[in-house]
Amino acid sequence: MPDTVLKVLVVRDGRPGHEKQSLGIVAALKEEYGVEVREIFIKPGYKAILRSLSLLVGSLPAEIAKFSPDLIVGTGSHTHFIMLALRKRLGGRTVVCMSPMKVIRNWFDLCCIPRHDEVEEGDNVLFTDGPPGLNSNKKIHDLKKGLILVGGIDEKSHIWSSEKISKTIVDAIQQHPQYQWTLTTSPRTPSDFLQVFSSFCPDKEALTLAPFSETPPGWLEKQLEVNNWVLVTEDSLSMLFEALSAGCLVATIPVTFKTENKFVRCIQDLKSRHLIASEIGDSGTQHGVELNEAKRCAKEITARFIHEKPIV
Repeated sequence: MPDTVLKVLVVRDGRPGHEKQSLGIVAALKEEYGVEVREIFIKPGYKAILRSLSLLVGSLPAEIAKFSPDLIVGTGSHTHFIMLALRKRLGGRTVVCMSPMKVIRNWFDLCCIPRHDEVEEGDNVLFTDGPPGLNSNKKIHDLKKGLILVGGIDEKSHIWSSEKISKTIVDAIQQHPQYQWTLTTSPRTPSDFLQVFSSFCPDKEALTLAPFSETPPGWLEKQLEVNNWVLVTEDSLSMLFEALSAGCLVATIPVTFKTENKFVRCIQDLKSRHLIASEIGDSGTQHGVELNEAKRCAKEITARFIHEKPIV
């Protein structure tokens, strides 16, 4: 691979949570190297399988055909076979975020997998504290601002109750009137949540509502830079780790999990390490945690594929 200029092909599936992981790694690589980037966009679903077959045996897009990538980076299950097809045609090393299916995990050169996914170790596996992302601690947090991040329904893991979650949020707002709070939702949030929440929280003077559907790209990252405390529902590990990576103080809003699963174990682990608070104002929580997993992934890529020496 070249010493100073890396050619990176990013496979994007249109899902913001996935793309932040891939683009976070690319941004971290740019801090150390010149990086030339090409992107290929796919549609999740069965069309992704058809696209991988066409990329394997058919013609390639003009902007990709003459590109010889050093790295092919992607996140999300629908990117996996496309990444492998592109490596077959163009060469390069494949770096995937999140855990591929076990039967194909060893086909990738590097898998950056959050340790809370609880997969087995492997020579091509780097365990991370949450997913890599675009956030970093800018150290510009406003001590009077707080952000509330609301997740949503996932029938496999937990039982969602808009009423219970609304009450918990309202109690937190009332107990901490020194903060100017902003509340935002996510793509998984039930459509009636804000209506339910409004019935519990008639006083909006200390609260700004910013539904996910009304926020522009990059809005959340900017909010995490400046909000001191972040309240996040326990089902939203990705948003939780984004807040930690931005150096925010973090507390969780409980949800009812169906079993003791990876969410429960991850949150318990973070609390035991004092990385997140048991409640807002917990003096034992570490402020300004330097959690930058995108940079750690970039260092591993450098060690494995540029200096050819894995990081221990």
